[in-house]
Amino acid sequence: MTLLPINQLLLRNPEVINDQLLIVNPPSDQGLLQLVKPHNCQLINFDARIHQASEKHGLRSEFGVPTQHAFSAALIYWPKSKAFGHSLLRWLASQIQQPTTVYLLAANDAGGRSLNNAVKDFGDDIVKVDVARKCSLWSFKLTPIDDFIWEKELSTFTYDNLEGDTLEFATYPGVFNTGKLDIGTKLLLDNLSLNKRGRVLDLACGSGIIGLTCKLRQPELYVEMVDIDGMALASAELNNKALGLDCPIFASDGLSNTKKFNTIICNPPFHQGKDTDYNFAQQLIRTAKQHLLPRGEVWIVANRQLAYEQWAEKSCHSVETVVQGNGFKVLRLKY
Repeated sequence: MTLLPINQLLLRNPEVINDQLLIVNPPSDQGLLQLVKPHNCQLINFDARIHQASEKHGLRSEFGVPTQHAFSAALIYWPKSKAFGHSLLRWLASQIQQPTTVYLLAANDAGGRSLNNAVKDFGDDIVKVDVARKCSLWSFKLTPIDDFIWEKELSTFTYDNLEGDTLEFATYPGVFNTGKLDIGTKLLLDNLSLNKRGRVLDLACGSGIIGLTCKLRQPELYVEMVDIDGMALASAELNNKALGLDCPIFASDGLSNTKKFNTIICNPPFHQGKDTDYNFAQQLIRTAKQHLLPRGEVWIVANRQLAYEQWAEKSCHSVETVVQGNGFKVLRLKY
């Protein structure tokens, strides 16, 4: 059994895993799924790929915004968003009637060294259980709370569109740029031009602002939105309904479906934790043609220093830099 370094701490501390353990936000690790399967632990997943892998292993897995659960102890893999971590603790605290043990796992360079500070307002008896492989395992007694609903965890931001309307979007914690409109997306939306009709895919949609804005501007468009993150999909669905739209929203690992579109629009993620990862953008550029209708195109917004044009020249008929500003650029790729 091969385990990620962070999960090797569980081998060193086997008392953590039991039949009533609730595991929240686990990483992608087949070894972990094999380790917990004999105990039939309940998993809360926010990545659709990990959720699907968990179900294939016969594990109980919930995807997206967590619901009610009974447990004797919980294990949280601390997310990169501290605000999301705090939301998860408040949710867990609302599920219990008495102080309950919560374990926390994180890489040391991703907050593992100071998790005691991150959770000090949520309970007592905070203990560093173990440190190994540049990761830390903590435990503490979580204090119950009564007043919690996920809607109170939402943040909102606005976008003043080109038609002079102010649109409001809500985001759950942990979603890209929660509670604010990022500069790159605004630059893209302010300079995006589409045909009046056609099929549009908002890839890695986050809150859904790109796809929903396109649909509001040009109602005759068919707009579909996909993301791998359950909290992002839930945010996009909330905004879809709030704006009175009915755009299809799906969980998808990049361009994994067989549908074809006139236009694919994306603000590609390029961070995995603290590391820079260009695989998503490179795969999009390389494989987009298979998912485009004739004369289809891809619109991408990116940091100016990223070499997207060089990658695109190998796969595209033409590469146009539509606009640059505030450290970002908008590219139009024709296939």
